[in-house]
Amino acid sequence: MRVTEVPFNLREWRHRLGLTQAQAAELVGMSESGYKRAEYRSTDRLGDPCNKTLALLATRVEQERSSKEMSHE
Repeated sequence: MRVTEVPFNLREWRHRLGLTQAQAAELVGMSESGYKRAEYRSTDRLGDPCNKTLALLATRVEQERSSKEMSHE
C-alpha cells in the first residue's frame, strides 16, 4: 500500500520524530507558516496534491533518519 492511500497526519509524524514545526518545515523545504497550514489540514485533505507530496516527503525523511540511526549502532 502506498503512503498516499492511507490517512497521513503530519502532526503525528512530527511528534514521532521529536521535531518542532520550524524543524519539520526546514526538513521538507517549506516556510514555517506554510508547514503549519499543511499540518492543520493534513488529517482531512489527503486528496490535496500538496498533502500527498508532503506525506511522501515526510515518509522519506523518516526513512533516511531511521537508516542513519541504524548505521550508527
